[in-house]
Amino acid sequence: HNMVALRQLGLLAAILFTNTNRGESASLKLGPAVDTNAHLFGYNLEGYGTVIVNNTFDDTGGLALTRALHPGHLRYPGGTMSNIWDSIKGQYVEPFPSQTGYKKFQNWSKVINSAPLGTYSAKSFLKGIGGIIDNAIWDLNVYSMGLNESCNQMEYIASLVKGQASVKLELGNELYSSSQGMPKFPSGAVYAQEMVKYAACARQAVPQAKVAAVGLPGDGWLQGLKPYISNFDAVTVHMYSPSTSTVNELPANERVSYVAAYSRDALIQTAAQVKTTLGEAMPIWMTEFNYGLQSDYFLPELEFGALHGAFHVSRIIAAINMHEVYDALTFQTFVHPYIEEAGTHGGMPVGRISQQPNRPDLVRIAGTGQLFAHMAHRALQASSMHPVEIDGPSVSIKGLSTPQPCLQAAAFSNTTEQQQQQQI
Repeated sequence: HNMVALRQLGLLAAILFTNTNRGESASLKLGPAVDTNAHLFGYNLEGYGTVIVNNTFDDTGGLALTRALHPGHLRYPGGTMSNIWDSIKGQYVEPFPSQTGYKKFQNWSKVINSAPLGTYSAKSFLKGIGGIIDNAIWDLNVYSMGLNESCNQMEYIASLVKGQASVKLELGNELYSSSQGMPKFPSGAVYAQEMVKYAACARQAVPQAKVAAVGLPGDGWLQGLKPYISNFDAVTVHMYSPSTSTVNELPANERVSYVAAYSRDALIQTAAQVKTTLGEAMPIWMTEFNYGLQSDYFLPELEFGALHGAFHVSRIIAAINMHEVYDALTFQTFVHPYIEEAGTHGGMPVGRISQQPNRPDLVRIAGTGQLFAHMAHRALQASSMHPVEIDGPSVSIKGLSTPQPCLQAAAFSNTTEQQQQQQI
């Protein structure tokens, strides 16, 4: 009966975490409609354009890949390189900082910075693959640029997003890491105090923007943000877990269930940590996440396949059910080079593309991306999304903080509240 009602509403996205072998049923209670949040279906652009795959943003292979994956947003220019990037020029800022986190980008900078000025700029991004979705998270350089330079970048972005009702600006990438944030930001307090000025500039340049500060749950960094948190609209977190060693410590017959259920549990725990540390609930943008599992983990044949896809999709479903807290999810990463012999294995991408220009025929999408793209495509056609409360069996899984429901679900609709009540 409940399934019929939900089908009338639209798409039911559900995932089976584990089989209890008890033949128990579950009832589903539809929650109130909220606007579908495209930012829950995003990808980190890292790997395309600025590093690794140096195809231009109007490359036909890149355009084909973007259309196939149906992303709700792309994070420009990516992760670590955002701290040393000039969005106006589309180039790396030189000289490079001495921190170890930036050394690997020196080789790529030789290629990128030799291209015609603007080739990889934010404007070119929006004219190319970014224009397919016209929705981005803009990760700003607040590290190797001073305040005036960063404000110029914000004004430039403002000129590109005129008319957009929703704009997200991210104040740096992983600056809590000594390999990226030192010596400029030795603590969260130093960072937050400085970012108050950057946030003010952002609001002046892009009045409609939401501005997020770099956060790190469970660490003193986030505590340092607390006195200044009213200046920001959200905090960003990154998550690359569980690790191979953590999973391999579990009994062999519990590992699949643990990985499949991990995403939901992680979102619950992260939200609780942020609230406890800051003393209030705060919107969270998870602007990078993926497995922490390496290629030698317990089931390498499932890498980028069904289990990895379940891990990814269950995080989106959990975020919809916690939509008051989670305002953005960005999967790492969008693309890696296409390698015939390797298929879809190696690295952490969902898409692969040839480094030969304009080869849409060589675009490949892993099982992870196929699951995500199907869900995203259907969800983004809907005007509303609904949390779904599950009343049914749950299972305690070693290593997770709470019992996990066997079923996780969210619903999407294009109907009004009145029509929904009539259908139910």
